[in-house]
Amino acid sequence: MRVFSEDKTQELKEYDLNKGHLELDKLFVKHHEAAEEIKEQWHYETIAEYPNGGKDVEKIIDVPYQAPQEEYDEYEDIYVYIPYTDEELEELNKPSELEILKREQEVTAQAVQDLILTMMGGN
Repeated sequence: MRVFSEDKTQELKEYDLNKGHLELDKLFVKHHEAAEEIKEQWHYETIAEYPNGGKDVEKIIDVPYQAPQEEYDEYEDIYVYIPYTDEELEELNKPSELEILKREQEVTAQAVQDLILTMMGGN
């Protein structure tokens, strides 16, 4: 699927998903006018004639049948690249609660290990 700028005026070949995100959207392609039903028109052509008066004929279609169709707009599915705001980037770069808890756990484990070593007569 093609990717466009926020205003859908420029197709993007490169974009940084660390600085923005993609949203599914539609791009107007073309308006199709309504079409009325067109009846099939045809005639017969003689292919062969026989002495007894018989004929082989072939049906020739001059105008093919066309079903009626309502007017409609044609759209293409696209992605739109939406850059993050400064606030969103700041929020994304903050450590998550899980990362904070893991870091606190590492610091606590190191402190406990240091305390045990100290109590055992180590440094």
